[in-house]
Amino acid sequence: MKVLQTCWFNNPKKLDAGWLSTKFHLMSWALSALSIQKHYPNIELVTDNLGKEILIDKLQLPYSSVSLVQENFKPLFPSLWVLRKLYSYSIQIKPFIHIDGDAYLFKPFGQEFLNARLVAQNYEYNHPYYVRGFEEVMNTCVHIPNYLKKDYQGRLSAVNAGIMGGFDTIFFKRLYQEVTLFLENNQDHLEQLDPFCFNIFLEQFWFKKLADESQIPISYQMSQEIGYPFNYGLDRFWDLPNSCDYIHVMNYKQNPTICEQMAQRLYIESPELYERVVKVANELESTKVSMYVAGEGFSTFYRSALIAKELGFVFSEEETLSDLVAKLPESPQNNVLKDVVQYETEKSQFINNLPPIEVYATYRKQQSLKVNTVLAKSIEEVLSTPITFGEHVTLIESEWMWAEKNEFAGQDKTVDYLLNLQQEAYYYQVVLFCYPVSATIKEQLSDTITILIIDAMQQVEHKQMLVQTVVENVASEIYSLNQSRSIEELSATILDKVRYLLYQGVLTF
Repeated sequence: MKVLQTCWFNNPKKLDAGWLSTKFHLMSWALSALSIQKHYPNIELVTDNLGKEILIDKLQLPYSSVSLVQENFKPLFPSLWVLRKLYSYSIQIKPFIHIDGDAYLFKPFGQEFLNARLVAQNYEYNHPYYVRGFEEVMNTCVHIPNYLKKDYQGRLSAVNAGIMGGFDTIFFKRLYQEVTLFLENNQDHLEQLDPFCFNIFLEQFWFKKLADESQIPISYQMSQEIGYPFNYGLDRFWDLPNSCDYIHVMNYKQNPTICEQMAQRLYIESPELYERVVKVANELESTKVSMYVAGEGFSTFYRSALIAKELGFVFSEEETLSDLVAKLPESPQNNVLKDVVQYETEKSQFINNLPPIEVYATYRKQQSLKVNTVLAKSIEEVLSTPITFGEHVTLIESEWMWAEKNEFAGQDKTVDYLLNLQQEAYYYQVVLFCYPVSATIKEQLSDTITILIIDAMQQVEHKQMLVQTVVENVASEIYSLNQSRSIEELSATILDKVRYLLYQGVLTF
């Protein structure tokens, strides 16, 4: 079975391809190719000249063959990037599996999957981009194949194309031809369609509808059907190395935590390849991060400045702000200002005490290898291992919520800190640590389980405790307050959180 990947670079001056940076983009390609090659040595890259120069000549990724057909391929419409993938599928003459460059394979596929006529990552339905894409096409385009109009089982079904392929290569030729004909017949209407939804419609929705029309069964890499609201569960790097078959980043390319954990996994898998990617990315970007930056690109005291301005205070320097707060009389709103200044003062002190980024990055690499080695052992061995707080980690406690974007707590970039002026005091705990690749300070708002784990460890001397003791203590405390979940279920959830904190560097062995 040949494994296939498609890479192209539309703009040689912009190589991030939707990732946080070029560095993360190239790390993703490196991890993807490396993870696949460990199971399937016959892996082909379909790319253009620049793709070959970067991925093959510079990064030396482990592809067995390279095709440059993307160099001369000109999509009918530049915004329809998916046509490049469809074209790659269509030119195959032997059975293949195509895997996206943001997908990583940690265990081989089953034989039944490899022998299937058509394969895809998973079945999914009623996702908003299918609903919108379907409605826009039906309301805007004129020449539409009848089989696209059929709605089976009362829902809009499709597949996820993180993985796609099979031995029916004729099907993919037909898919490309019918999509191309549709675009030619409706070209006067295409500018009215949302490009993001339309790209997904043309690949993932159309693939499923054509397979249904042709009565061809599809074999899926994931057994579960993903509906809306959806949770793929394919971003859990902390389940590695033993409890994870496959990861697909998808729409998490701008997620700092996922980017850093992907980079961490690349280093664990191949330190040499990791360092080569860093070197090449730095050369391509002509930049190198050499200092810590506060999250979101603002100065450390930007929240204090925001609250002070709202309360009518004027200042020019951080020292002036500290002096101002020290003299403020007690009042509900002034207490909010004092709280945020104290929060950001502690963060500033944390940044000032950090070692140079090169030193910290080396420390985190060593810890990553250590954590991965321990978590590769049996569950009994993991539970009997003592854990402690990682170096260069600190806690900030506050009475109002000041944490920056927390991608796993439902927050986004439009956090409204002014709402704190209308809130009563409460208890919040934030864990501060550093992301070594981007050299950013992470403010991780603690959930209840994290708070209890940290509290349990702070109760013992040297703040060191066996994993099993942490799990048992926290599970017992939660169960004493709420018996809706069994001790076994709670223990599994707590152990999962411990693994997450270990991979973040908040805890260590």
